[in-house]
Amino acid sequence: MCIRDSPDNFKVQSISGAITGTFEYVSGIDSAVQFVPTQNYNPAEVYTISISGGVRDVHGNSMIAPYKEDQPITTWFFTTGQYATNGFPYIFIRDKSQKQIIHRVGKINQYLDSLYMQADEEDYQTSNLKFTPDGQYLLVLNIKISKGTVTVIDPQTLSTVKVLEVGLGPKAITFMDNNMAIVANNSAKSFSVIDLSSLTVLQTIAFSDNYKPKGVVYSSLTNRLYFFSSNNYKIRVVNASDFSVEKDLENILVNKKKAADMEITPDGAFVYIAEDRSDKVIVLNTETEDVKTIETGYGYNIDGAMSQDAYFLNFFRKVDKEFVGGILKIDLASQSVVDQMIWEKDMEEMDLTNGDELLYTITPQDSTVHILETRTLKVLSRVKVPGSLKYIAISKNNYQNSVSYTHLRAHETSLHL
Repeated sequence: MCIRDSPDNFKVQSISGAITGTFEYVSGIDSAVQFVPTQNYNPAEVYTISISGGVRDVHGNSMIAPYKEDQPITTWFFTTGQYATNGFPYIFIRDKSQKQIIHRVGKINQYLDSLYMQADEEDYQTSNLKFTPDGQYLLVLNIKISKGTVTVIDPQTLSTVKVLEVGLGPKAITFMDNNMAIVANNSAKSFSVIDLSSLTVLQTIAFSDNYKPKGVVYSSLTNRLYFFSSNNYKIRVVNASDFSVEKDLENILVNKKKAADMEITPDGAFVYIAEDRSDKVIVLNTETEDVKTIETGYGYNIDGAMSQDAYFLNFFRKVDKEFVGGILKIDLASQSVVDQMIWEKDMEEMDLTNGDELLYTITPQDSTVHILETRTLKVLSRVKVPGSLKYIAISKNNYQNSVSYTHLRAHETSLHL
């Protein structure tokens, strides 16, 4: 078996740099040359393979015609990571038109089935859904005419465990720890406290001044809840020890824009607030209450997702009579835009896999969920889901289902050309 170092006309590269290796002829297959890397591939990383010039088999035959030797042939693969440990996550999508239906996707990019949530009173508007921190339950917020409820779903069996009654018009949910959830009830002008261990509503606390909460996050650093509203520009701060209102921050949304999204960094130090119909993201320091404004250059913020090191924000706008959509990646360390992905699609909600390696985002006009790698914002795959899509949540736990697409499976230690 002939072994040679990899030449300059064959390259395997990623965002982390080049992979070196050797060439070997494959025993019994005289038309194949095998590349054996001398180092391990990084997990959850996109690698690009580039071939140019006269790469030849044992008989001297080249896979590239002589007149095309200066035109590289490229392909890519994606290695497995935490998102594939002990199976793969389930992805749940809330239907915007058929409001009682939740769709389920598995095996990374395959539509599996749907659940119709039986109810004595149908929803009149689609609301959010999120997984509990331990991944045991999927909590679905239901906006009804006469009451608000939270449906507790077992993600593995796709069955309803319990239905909890909260305030009217639940819009958002956050978690104080593994045992406590907070639901912002927009129409009721209140928020509800849920004990996750017993799956009971402990109390519902009303705001006495017509404040209608639309979003909420919790900071473990300050032990405070931060709300934004659908009817004013104040960020409300609530003490999480006794659920009393501490203050209203009026110097945050100074442009008289309401918030489209609010996320908090994993350490609880900064709240990221994307203004609605704006190109601005406000960063609030939870300890000092200082603010910084990030101008992205792209208007109409829609939704965000927070990872350990980045805030992902999608947007949609009209440019020179053409619609432009995309995703921005804002680095948490520098608090600046470091990458972007642009396409001619509008988007709805998005969510991250538990290891922050894959980003799933919905494009409602074609009923498609797109799967992106978070380090480069490269689109890896997509899946069509029947219905009109709105909200999305990805399971914290993985389940035993295999991947069938080559570009999304764990790559072997050698590559056959």
